[in-house]
Amino acid sequence: MTITVTPNLEKALSEEAQKQGTTPERLALDRLSDFFIPVEKDSVPPEVGSDASGDQRERNKAALEVLRAWRAQNATTDPGELEQRREEWEEFKAALNESHTSSDRLLFP
Repeated sequence: MTITVTPNLEKALSEEAQKQGTTPERLALDRLSDFFIPVEKDSVPPEVGSDASGDQRERNKAALEVLRAWRAQNATTDPGELEQRREEWEEFKAALNESHTSSDRLLFP
């Protein structure tokens, strides 16, 4: 699916994405997902290896909400901070690739 947006919406998406340290496409997809596929009690994946009681589902839902809040709190438009984050991510991926010894396949090409 391809969605054509107005120039005003494209500008707003670009500005907000820059503030959050993401891409306009990722921001739009996240917002559409949040709107059309809200996290409901029954849609939260169960804890691995269990049948996940209602209490566990509520904890999972709460954890997802905390992660979303952290993502929003850490949003920035500072080019220096964005570059530092990008460099840290690249270093992290490289370290994971170096320590991955079970196959020749890179985890993060």
